[in-house]
Amino acid sequence: MRIRVFKKFDSELKSLWLGLESRTKPYIFQRYRWLSHWQETIGKESPRTEPRIVLLEDSDASQVILPFGIQLRHGVRFMSFLGGNQNDYNCPVFTSKGKAMFQQPDFWEEIFSKLPEFDLLYINNIPEEIATNSMFTCYKENLLESNYSYSAELPSSWEEYQKKLTSKIKADSRRSRKRLAEKGELRFEILEPGNEKLSKVLEAFIEQKRNRYQTSGAYDLLAYEAVRGFYSDMPSELGQGAKIQLSALFLDNLVLATHWGVVDQLNFYYLMPTFAQEWKRYSPGRLLLEHLLQWSLEEELEVFDFTVGGEEYKKEWCNREMKLLEILQARTLKGNLYVYALMARRALKQSPVIVNGVRQVRKLRIRLSSKIHNQM
Repeated sequence: MRIRVFKKFDSELKSLWLGLESRTKPYIFQRYRWLSHWQETIGKESPRTEPRIVLLEDSDASQVILPFGIQLRHGVRFMSFLGGNQNDYNCPVFTSKGKAMFQQPDFWEEIFSKLPEFDLLYINNIPEEIATNSMFTCYKENLLESNYSYSAELPSSWEEYQKKLTSKIKADSRRSRKRLAEKGELRFEILEPGNEKLSKVLEAFIEQKRNRYQTSGAYDLLAYEAVRGFYSDMPSELGQGAKIQLSALFLDNLVLATHWGVVDQLNFYYLMPTFAQEWKRYSPGRLLLEHLLQWSLEEELEVFDFTVGGEEYKKEWCNREMKLLEILQARTLKGNLYVYALMARRALKQSPVIVNGVRQVRKLRIRLSSKIHNQM
């Protein structure tokens, strides 16, 4: 086994990575174009992420890519996977030979010996099967359950899929469509590159998502230019059989709802749905979701992946659940202290009173900021 470490996304790494992609089935979040674009937009911003991409190869070919990056936060050097908040799943890209490499004695220490010193290894959203059966078999005591993801294995037709839905969902959707049809033409569109409405829909996507973050008191990821650029400037083609899909639900020329996601071979990734708050009572987000499911069935896709998040509504649409794990392994005293502080913070966040208080403070700050801006 030969270990190589790349500090940037150069032409050699691109060739080796795309070659490995062609022999494996990575999640979209581990494709070369996804992560190289993330590094060029979000990863280079403060706090900057320094790529330390580990490539393992044998005499035949490349067998494993570990897309590591180092980031300095609060004086602590984190070793994590590239992709940050934009990655719903984190794992290596590996072949069957590569999987066997993970089982070798002292595998991780040999990898870490090739990397700069760091205080804490932190990787979240690792699919359970990969974490426990492939990647971290020797570190099971360091693995913590962090989240869930849900997906739907698609049947052969929309009619068959609808049999799983409740009568209430179907009745509500029929009623919403009827009421909207009385106001104008209701239309579903997929915005291909070059479509004259593409920029309009992208603007609506960002505005609607930010509005949702702010009204709910959630952290506004799209407040940052680099994050907005990640979504708006992502290359349309992400690799063999993988491409970005931007779609919208229109009422005449009004954008009621949008979705930014990815089609990757036979999988659909439902990533960033939005809807216009003022039309909430008509459930435009759900109506757009139904169109996307129907489209996926017409295209004979096999899996509609709702990705990370244990929201209750997903259970109504899905028939498959996956645990997501994280690893927190301190390697220095500073790292240990940070883990203790993180655990204490998470314990506090379990309190509904504290969570609600944080959201109310965010809402108040947004209202005050908007008021001051309007007075200027």
